[in-house]
Order: sequence, then C-alpha cells, then structure tokens
Amino acid sequence: QETFGLEIDDLVEGKIKDKQAVSALSADDCFRLGQQSFNNLEFELAEKWYNKGLSLLERSKPLSYENQKKMEKIRKTQKQRSMMQKMVTHLAQSSDEKTLDQFSGLGIPTSFQKKIYSDKKEFEQIDGIDDLYRRLCRGEKVQPPEAYIGMKCGYVFGNTGYRKMMPFKAELIWAEPVVVIYHDVLTDREADHMKALTQDNLVTTKVHSFTTHQARESLARIGKTAWIKLDQTPEVAHVMRRIEDMTGLTTKTAEELHVLNYGIGGHYDAHVDFFDLQMKKLDKNPHLGDRIATALFYLNDVEAGGSTVFPTLGLEIPARKGNALFWFNLKRNGDGDYRTVHASCPVLLGEKWITNLWLHEYGQEFNWPCTLNKDD
Repeated sequence: QETFGLEIDDLVEGKIKDKQAVSALSADDCFRLGQQSFNNLEFELAEKWYNKGLSLLERSKPLSYENQKKMEKIRKTQKQRSMMQKMVTHLAQSSDEKTLDQFSGLGIPTSFQKKIYSDKKEFEQIDGIDDLYRRLCRGEKVQPPEAYIGMKCGYVFGNTGYRKMMPFKAELIWAEPVVVIYHDVLTDREADHMKALTQDNLVTTKVHSFTTHQARESLARIGKTAWIKLDQTPEVAHVMRRIEDMTGLTTKTAEELHVLNYGIGGHYDAHVDFFDLQMKKLDKNPHLGDRIATALFYLNDVEAGGSTVFPTLGLEIPARKGNALFWFNLKRNGDGDYRTVHASCPVLLGEKWITNLWLHEYGQEFNWPCTLNKDD
C-alpha cells in the first residue's frame, strides 16, 4: 500500500490501480488490517485503517447495538495504542547498537526505522534507499537519460560449439558493476518444471542474521521458498550448463538452486547477496567463500508489481518469464560491492516465481562485457 501509493478508499472498494481486483472490504476487514499494521509497527497506517473501519460503521443505518459497542471498544483502545507506540519508540531509540542491528534485521518498516534512527548517521542512508526503492517500484525513472549512454543490446557467444552458433540475447543495463538481462534464456517447459519440482516443498522464507549467524523469519522478506539440487533432474543439469556458458562461472561450487514464490504483497526489502566475509568474519562453511555473482531467472510473468530494483543504481527490471538477470556481487579485489543492493518490489496482482543461483568461483575465461557485440 505504501510502496505503490494506494488509497484506502480505493482498496476498500476492492480496486487496485483502477482494476476491480477483489470484493469490497468490510469494517471488520479494516480493523484487521489496522491490527496487522500495528503489529508490524506501521503505527500511522494502523490508525488510518482503524479510522476507515469506524467511518464505515458510522454510515451503517440503523446503527446496531453490536456495532455501537464495537465502535466504543475501538475508540477506547486508540489511547492504548498511542501509549504503546510511544513506549516502543522510546525503547528502540535507547537500545544499544547490537540490539538495533538485530531489531532492524526483523524487517522493521522504514517509517519506524526513520524514527529510531532520526538522530543517527544511519537515517540519511535509510531514507535515501527507501525513497529510491518506492519510486523505482512505481515505475519512475530516477536516472537522467545520459546515464544509459554506452549501454547496449547484442549477442554473447559462449565457449561451447553450440553457443558459438546460437548466442545469448543480452542487454547490458549497467556497466559498473556489470548488470545484464538475458532475454528468452529459459524455455516455458523449463520454467514450469522448476515450479513443479518445488510446489509441495515450499516453506516460509527466512533471512540470515549477521549477529546471531542464524536464519530467522522476518517482515523484510515475505514469501515461500524451496531448494533444488543442481543435478536433481536432467532438465536442471541442462540449465546449469547454460549458466556456465552465459557467465563464465562454474556451477560446481554454487549453492543449490533457490526457488521463491511471492503472493500478493510478497516482497524482499533492500539487501545484498554477498556475505562480506572480510568485514563480518563469518565462518566460510558451508558457503565456500563469498558469492561472486547472482543469476536470477523469472519463471512467470507478474501481472502487476514484483519488479527487481537496484536503488543505488536506479534500475528497475520487470519480471518477464524466461528472462534471466545476472550481476557481480564482488569487486575485483574481493570486497563486497554495496552498489548491488537490490530489492524485490511487492507483488500487486498475481504471483511471482523466481529462481536464484549464487556462484562462488570462476570457471572458463570470460571477459565481461567485451564479448557483448553485434549491436542491435
């Protein structure tokens, strides 16, 4: 709702971007959304939903005794919610850095993070990334036209005989760090096969904590996930060979294929894919070193929302079935490249299926982006 600037009045009527997406919402629906917003520390949004529910009840004629008591109860709890808001905010602002790091990792909304970091150096960074994230998700252009000078489309020829005859259709959308879209690189059959492999094994996604070294559920990442072994089926093994041809990186030391499913509202807040081993001193096992690069495949078209965005680069990549997004996570000296911070915009209509592969080692010689030629 906040990301796409959706109006409460439209949502109550069941409209999303002028499309009748669901049936009209009731006063009780508004109260549930208010409670959920409050639980998520979206305090201002919570009051908007509670007030909308109250206005719907007030318009009901005749006003039943049951609804009258419900309105009194909601209004009575408004003061309690206000007190809770002040107490939680005060506790967060007075917490030490370690606690705040764990707290932020739970996916606390940026509106609340801005309050607790308002007098700290992190505020400007949080505010800037959040603003760019929302603008890009809404489809706004944040880079001037001249920023794309030198970006080009063409063909990438792999080192195998087949790919010298049938090159990849590639679009270089950013040169430093390298970010490339491969068009029509996955067949419909392969995309549907990966979805089918994981359909019965999906579990709630988690995020990795750099402070506790444990995976945990987080409001920053709402979706479901499953894993596929790299040689699980001949079709999957065939895609692995294609990735090696595309990137010049070996899949022998890659992590398992990570399949993600996002429903309506499913998203992943701004994050990086590397572990920053040199800075955070994480145990390298079982990661086999840091993640050099990410290959992300889109397994379906998303009706609305669901784009991948790079806030600091000003890039927005729509989810298109069969396309693959590739970028390097590390600089040439092995340090993590924080310019690659990226996010998955909330799904507005429909659902989103993707699969990630994190690559850890170079394979054959491959000079990016010099092999991108035959401008089209």
